[in-house]
Amino acid sequence: MARSSIHPAKRRDNGARMTGFALVLALGLVLARCMMMESMRDAQPMPGQEIVLRAPGAMVTTLLDLLSFVPAILVAGRALFDERFRLRWPISVGLLALLAVWAMVSITWSADRFAAGVSAGKLLGGAAIAWAVLQCVRDWKSFRIVCAVVCGLLSVLLVHSLVYRFYELPDTQKAFAENRAQLLAQQGIEPGTFMARQFEQKLTAGELMGFYSSANSLAAAAAMISVIVAASLWQRRRDGGTAGWYLPGIVLLIGAAWIIWGTQSNTAMVTPIFGLMLLATGWRLRGWMAERRRKVFSAGVAAFLLGWAAVIGHGLYHGNLIQRSLTFRWQYWTASMHLLKDHLWLGTGWANFGDYYLQYRLPTAPEEISDPHNLFVRFATELGIIGFVMAVGWLLRLAWEMTRPGGGPREEPAPQWVAPEEPLKAIAPITHIALIATIIVTIASMDSVQDPMHVLMEVMRRGLYGLLLLGTAVVFAAADLQRPRLERKTADMLLVGVICALAVFLLHNFIDFSLFETGLFYLFVTLAAATVAMRMGEPEGEGRGALAMVGLLLLLAVGFAVIVVAPAVQGDVTCHEGDLLYADKRPAQAQQKYAAAFERSAWLANAQYLIRQSKAQIDAGDRPANVLSTVDRAIQANPRLIPARMGRASLLVSLHRTDDVVAELQRVYALNPNDVGIRLDAAASLAMLGRNELARQQYQAALDRNAGLPVGEPKRLSEAQVAEVAARIAALSAKP
Repeated sequence: MARSSIHPAKRRDNGARMTGFALVLALGLVLARCMMMESMRDAQPMPGQEIVLRAPGAMVTTLLDLLSFVPAILVAGRALFDERFRLRWPISVGLLALLAVWAMVSITWSADRFAAGVSAGKLLGGAAIAWAVLQCVRDWKSFRIVCAVVCGLLSVLLVHSLVYRFYELPDTQKAFAENRAQLLAQQGIEPGTFMARQFEQKLTAGELMGFYSSANSLAAAAAMISVIVAASLWQRRRDGGTAGWYLPGIVLLIGAAWIIWGTQSNTAMVTPIFGLMLLATGWRLRGWMAERRRKVFSAGVAAFLLGWAAVIGHGLYHGNLIQRSLTFRWQYWTASMHLLKDHLWLGTGWANFGDYYLQYRLPTAPEEISDPHNLFVRFATELGIIGFVMAVGWLLRLAWEMTRPGGGPREEPAPQWVAPEEPLKAIAPITHIALIATIIVTIASMDSVQDPMHVLMEVMRRGLYGLLLLGTAVVFAAADLQRPRLERKTADMLLVGVICALAVFLLHNFIDFSLFETGLFYLFVTLAAATVAMRMGEPEGEGRGALAMVGLLLLLAVGFAVIVVAPAVQGDVTCHEGDLLYADKRPAQAQQKYAAAFERSAWLANAQYLIRQSKAQIDAGDRPANVLSTVDRAIQANPRLIPARMGRASLLVSLHRTDDVVAELQRVYALNPNDVGIRLDAAASLAMLGRNELARQQYQAALDRNAGLPVGEPKRLSEAQVAEVAARIAALSAKP
């Protein structure tokens, strides 16, 4: 229907519904991703192993990233037919989108193209969500809703942690004590290894991790949201709330403190206090800072640079950062600088740091990491100087836009839209957000092979989390609980609180990687976009660019679907079919599925599927030459895949191709020169082939590198192991 044939009031009503649904869908999607742990790659099951629960993988991740474009397309679509709705054009979101596209382009030079493509989709989807939220949040009610549902997320994290600590953990610890080998196999961990000891240590300590891959990420989320909760309480006091309003907030703050204590995150024990100090100072001096905005902003940037220079100076002079875990970070960053020198302009490719780090790891650094634990170091090493400049530009511009004085709405009209006889309608936006989040996370967490009773329990759990999210969010957003309606008053204090919370979260990411957890990245950009939205006034002049924006969003969505989503989904689904066959002790059929999964991953070329295929071939009794051919294809897909090269060396040993074994081991040494275990395995293979001198050299190299590890380091060989290796060296030296 032509735009002119629809009454202007009708167009506005339809447009309001579109943007209202866009905001609800965006927030529901973000909350869902904050309440589930996404895994790019699962460990291959053991034959006969029961697959109880499969974490959302590449298929779910990429489909949800693609879904993130829907709110943005709805918003741009409204601007096409509603002449009163004008789009905003923030530079920060444009820089984030440019950074995401650059990460996507890095697929072309990445060793692990699959990881680069799937991970880049998170940046692209995050940029789409940020743009949509920024267009939809145009009044204080919408901003308060965003903050309220985030406070609701903290209540879910708290209850989930309590359930784990006091209900699930005791049973898990008992099961681990009785079936240690089986549970380690389910995690893809070999008994007796460092990873096995680390897993057991975390399980014994009852470390809280929530829905994330690291306890520090849960702590960072709790620290960030606790600052928003505190600001909400302060804002409630300014709104004239009674004492009863404060109880839920106080409970959440106590719960956040318990979460942080349970994660044993030293950083998170300090940053909330810093955030509250920043909040008090920022609120008290807001007028003074607004008058001197450029000077204050420049002074803040200068203070940050001086502080970071002091950290670097201390590390260079002393070779450590005082505390043990911080010293580990210093070792990561030192090695990363050597990596950056060799990949200065383009980097290693997005999410490819781990494939390169081992080549540059310091001899005294025991940990094998996939992230440098610093957001700027990661952008630099993975996307080169070009990506680093984009990332710095994005964060600087974001900070500038968030701290812009004024611009947003100051007064809200009386809430005449609320009908006292329809209390459910008043809280409908939050109800819909909680419902969408629950539906998304429930569907994403389900698996066709799960036991029906387990599925029912999981649905009930997710439903309870949804109700908890809804109830908490309503309390934090409501103006009146007797006749429920959402508060529309100006919330300057809450706005300042969100800015301080985001600053606290970024502070964590100078020594951690929580920003790159999928859900937390989406949460960060959503809060930042809502804050920028409240700093921007309504666009003036004629609305332009809507058609171009719709076209651009569709182009990006279709391009992402073709380049990443289609091959990732097809490969992931086929690989899962292979896992089921492999677990069912049908390796011959499983290896065919793994081969098909690799082919269907197309240009993303997921070499891990071929590694799975090679294991299935061995179990099926296939000829070593055929297995070697599969491993060679895996190495061709990812030349830096060290397990594949070690497997190739073992196959060459069985084929008695001595010179090829030596050549392959040399390549492994070049990729990971300081690994003691690799040297010991290589020495054993060389001794088996009769290359005694080379075997002796590798045993000695293993001892030399072991001696460089810190005393007390779990990866360091025991005295008995050192004596055993020394005896082997003596025996080899005695041979002619």
